[in-house]
Amino acid sequence: MSDPNVQNDPRSTVGHVVIVGCGRVGAGLAERMLAHHHTVSVIDTNRSAFKRIVGLDAEQVEGVGYDRDTLRRAGIDDMRRAAVYERLGIPTVASARLTIDMSMRQLLPLDDAVRWVDPSAQVCLVERPASRALIGTSVKQLESDGTVRLGALRRLGVSVVPAPDLVVQEGDLLYLMVPNDQVAELQASWADAGEGAVTS
Repeated sequence: MSDPNVQNDPRSTVGHVVIVGCGRVGAGLAERMLAHHHTVSVIDTNRSAFKRIVGLDAEQVEGVGYDRDTLRRAGIDDMRRAAVYERLGIPTVASARLTIDMSMRQLLPLDDAVRWVDPSAQVCLVERPASRALIGTSVKQLESDGTVRLGALRRLGVSVVPAPDLVVQEGDLLYLMVPNDQVAELQASWADAGEGAVTS
């Protein structure tokens, strides 16, 4: 017979959160997640850092956040499961592919405009000012090939979710959702003639 107390306990339906780093942000995040009835493990290399979560019902795990054994002790018992979570879009420990991708985007000038990469490293959010090649183009025309989506447009300091008939003007700042493997090609196609490398 099932225990009715277990069935009514909200903790039985929530997840386990692993936080790497027990600084002010990590400790504050642990407190918030516990308040939402998640179980929490906090990883830090410095044992004294755990003083910030004294009194919280959070597991303290001393170690390095990217170490497999440390992650297992923190409650991630199956690294293959973490990879599945990433493919489903559930935030977890960054994969090697995503880490490499983000590092490359920080190092290559062509990729300066990339502001976000999704957990599966398939889609990027690109920020770029409207070039002469894009001025006069409607949102519908910009999205016509189905590759790009204009998520937001900033004009005169105000951001909006653009309607299909909105036309790009000089001075606009565009926030575009782009397939990760097509960023360079699309950036080049949007560049003005003779502009060279595209930067944000």
